[in-house]
Amino acid sequence: MKSITHSQSVEAANILVEALPYLRKFAGKTPIVIKIGGEILANPEEVANISQDIALLNSLGIRVIVIHGGGPQVSKLMNESGLKPEFINGQRVTDAKTLQIVASGLMEINRNFVKVLLQHTDKTLGLSGESGIIRCKKHTNNIGYVGNVTEINYALLNDLCEIGYIPVIAPLGVDENCLSYNINADAAAANIAISVNAIKMVVISNIEGVYEDFATKNQLISEIDRRSLYELLRSGKFSSGMVPKVEGVLLALENGVPYAHILNGKIPHVILLEFLTRKGIGTLVHQ
Repeated sequence: MKSITHSQSVEAANILVEALPYLRKFAGKTPIVIKIGGEILANPEEVANISQDIALLNSLGIRVIVIHGGGPQVSKLMNESGLKPEFINGQRVTDAKTLQIVASGLMEINRNFVKVLLQHTDKTLGLSGESGIIRCKKHTNNIGYVGNVTEINYALLNDLCEIGYIPVIAPLGVDENCLSYNINADAAAANIAISVNAIKMVVISNIEGVYEDFATKNQLISEIDRRSLYELLRSGKFSSGMVPKVEGVLLALENGVPYAHILNGKIPHVILLEFLTRKGIGTLVHQ
């Protein structure tokens, strides 16, 4: 058995002391909304780390709502079915057959992530947005069954958080005629964060955060205000995959969410490092 030295014990105690003010700040408050990208959910080790972080936050009284993507997995399923993935401004063009693949792929991701979370807490529940959580209308662009969010069932989400559950939501929605639609996960996360008056919105992907120059990935910006981020977006420096993430963050902050974080899920326990230490990690966006 490996023994723990005195210095290691002191270090562990110091970490807990450092985390205490942050625990007090977030415990029992309005939820934190965490969006996890499909590229992270494709890696079992990264899923294990993130699920441990989320379960720990929840056990400490910090309410968490999770919404996930699944872009790489859905594209793989489309290729296997003989369909070529097509995107316009970061949005997947979704015909009827593609929608079936999107829905089945997202729900498989949802079930798998919930199974991992259940290893750390029995207070989690997998949900499809089309089960009355996300209402939408058809996107104005001609990209098929893609929806713009019109309403979130925030009462249900708040009730689940109130009794200690972690809702894990697949980004699908229904319109007034109960037709199903594919919803961009970043936009869904932003709308959920707005509707539940979230204290934070967190975007977890395979990108470190916001860079001064995305072409060279030079000069990571550790902290930026909403207006400066908007100017960076207008400059056209962001990749097509990064644009929806930044638009989601801006939508949330423009509608009252105080803070947003863009984090790299490949870093072990990135959520705890960002939330519970002074230094933090990734990019913090504030008003």
